[in-house]
Amino acid sequence: LFIVPTHTWDSVNKENPYFDVKKTEPCIGILSKIAAFRKDAVRSLHPTHSVAVFGKNATEFIRGEENVASPAPVGSCLSRLYEENGKILLVGVGHERNTYLHSVDERLNIPDRLNPDTFEITIKDYDGNLIKSPPFHTHYTSTINTCVSDFYPNYKDAFDYAGAVTYSKLGNATVYCCDARKMTDVVKKL
Repeated sequence: LFIVPTHTWDSVNKENPYFDVKKTEPCIGILSKIAAFRKDAVRSLHPTHSVAVFGKNATEFIRGEENVASPAPVGSCLSRLYEENGKILLVGVGHERNTYLHSVDERLNIPDRLNPDTFEITIKDYDGNLIKSPPFHTHYTSTINTCVSDFYPNYKDAFDYAGAVTYSKLGNATVYCCDARKMTDVVKKL
């Protein structure tokens, strides 16, 4: 499978708790916007961290995403990259944009990562049905005024040492090829 993040966390929030799988635009760049609405893609119903999936069994891979209660819980598409021995490509960005690491935080039950103040999100599916999410927890840290993602580059040396990330170039962009299982195992030990 080829999976492209089509996240909408910037526009689907407590003030605007609505996600339409066919219309809500991703907030993370042009490639995500293109992938989200391609006819050969299957976009998940995750209201804030949807993905567009291409390939055999894509529909099965995204099944149940409308039932998640946080951005990357165990069992979600992002988290399952661990079980599937998936790889994450970061093109022209570093670990501060490595959303997979949120699933590691959730898998390891790192404290102070999910907002205790929940809200419901209305999800409009492919058939026009309206679904209510369970009480949803956004990412959050109570003790700092910055996103925890800003600290993920601090893992770089440990990932490099463990061989969890390899590097190449695409044009002028540095490409990180990250091994989901190895990165998770490194963070477990830190």
